[in-house]
Amino acid sequence: MNNNTDFLPKFTLDQLADRVAMKLAYFNRRLTPENVWDLEAVIKPCQMIEDEPRSVNSVILEAKNNNNIFEQGTNIRWCHARLTCVYILLYYRNRDNKLFREAFCQLIYNMGTYGADNILKVKINQEIDKIIEQDTLIEQARKSKEAQQKDDNQTTTDYNRIIEEQQKQIDKLTIENGKLKEENDKLSSPTEAAIKLNAEISRLKNEKTEILKELLLPIFFNQENDVVDFLDKINGLQDNEITDLVYEWAHKERKISTKQCNSPLWKILHAFKYYNATSTNWDTALRNHPKINSK
Repeated sequence: MNNNTDFLPKFTLDQLADRVAMKLAYFNRRLTPENVWDLEAVIKPCQMIEDEPRSVNSVILEAKNNNNIFEQGTNIRWCHARLTCVYILLYYRNRDNKLFREAFCQLIYNMGTYGADNILKVKINQEIDKIIEQDTLIEQARKSKEAQQKDDNQTTTDYNRIIEEQQKQIDKLTIENGKLKEENDKLSSPTEAAIKLNAEISRLKNEKTEILKELLLPIFFNQENDVVDFLDKINGLQDNEITDLVYEWAHKERKISTKQCNSPLWKILHAFKYYNATSTNWDTALRNHPKINSK
């Protein structure tokens, strides 16, 4: 361990200095936030106890080598102040660890006036508990955000993979459909072969539509009727008319997910040839929609 921040982040050391240590009697006269967590006198003894909790008495004996008066006119000595600093850091890091209960008791017994209940429980433990609670809430919020981001990234990845797979199937169906149309055009009368060809063409169209509906359902909150209605409305519309409808359904009708109305929806409609412009045009049309700017 080369410096204090190897043991705890600087912001944590500053929290403990400002809210705990420097609030104790005489600490602000004899110590500063910069030297209260002295590497040799405080940090390394904490590390010794964490490595081996039974070494707490070795730490205490070493601290008592400096038995000079901490503040004139009091019976507080430097060893009391240093052991209090050790206790603060050790309590923050190991409050709920049963292995350190005896170490805490030994430190408190040798902290002099700083080990009294009115100081220990109110000014030290209680304030450290608040810091730990705040840290826990922040870390939980951060993990929740990271998990949500991971889910969003995974959702985007899944959409991309599904769309790529379906695009290959669509291309295959399109080729087959084109061949069937060519064969059908060669037939001059609705013979049995022509009827079969028309039936196959219809089947391919229906299959393509079902694939499209399956991809759109999550974006439309799994409301199949809304998907069917949407596809019917956008059939034959210009690109700008489609984005107008999407904006209305996402922000007013609440029929389209606002989280998925951008890239996920564009990729599907673009792949199925409903929307021809780029994703940039799509995003710009939704972001700069007149109804936003008129608010």
